[in-house]
Amino acid sequence: REQSLESERVLSLGTLAASAAHELGTPLSTMAVISNELAQDLAQQPEQLQQLQILRTQIQRCKEILSSITRNAGQNRADAGQGQSLREFLLESIQRWRDTRPATELVLTLTDSETDPIIFTDRTLTQALQNLLDNAADASPEQILFNANWDETRLMIQIRDFGDGLSEEVKQQLGKPFFSAKAEQGMGLGVYLTQVILTRFNGELNLSNHPDGGVLAVVRLPLKNLRIAK
Repeated sequence: REQSLESERVLSLGTLAASAAHELGTPLSTMAVISNELAQDLAQQPEQLQQLQILRTQIQRCKEILSSITRNAGQNRADAGQGQSLREFLLESIQRWRDTRPATELVLTLTDSETDPIIFTDRTLTQALQNLLDNAADASPEQILFNANWDETRLMIQIRDFGDGLSEEVKQQLGKPFFSAKAEQGMGLGVYLTQVILTRFNGELNLSNHPDGGVLAVVRLPLKNLRIAK
């Protein structure tokens, strides 16, 4: 019964997301046009132009997210027959996030592994990682840590911030839709959607307080569920 309710909840969120994507398309296009015109007006003002470029990057990210929502759900990298190395996937996902949060330093550590498996996945896994990175950066705007290590059978990612950590109340509510620990910010869907995405790949997410402060998010994924090719 609980699993059925969860499926209904996810389906409802998917319907709402598709509707929102449709409604937001026009205003985002308008913002893109206006920002392009502003860029021409600010050509001689490099500082303001730099700030505008951040805004334009965010607008483009929103448009890409909406496009991925409205795209056929089954049309992903696997359907297209295109693989990507795991290292390349991680670096691409991180760079995409860095482009949207340039003020936060992300200290990156990747395993110097002899194996670099080819995976087939869609944008949802990238979005799951970006949700966790956004949460970490919101709690710790100056710096966050990202560590990934893997072997032939599994991938483990650790994301750490240096914020205030998780209160007991937040621990009990984490992962529930529309719960947010950020006052006046967010819709409380980031962790919930991340868990839904990871479950789809038979992965798991663990959030805990780091002994030295801040929150440690640990993602574990079996590589066979990323459709490893070799």
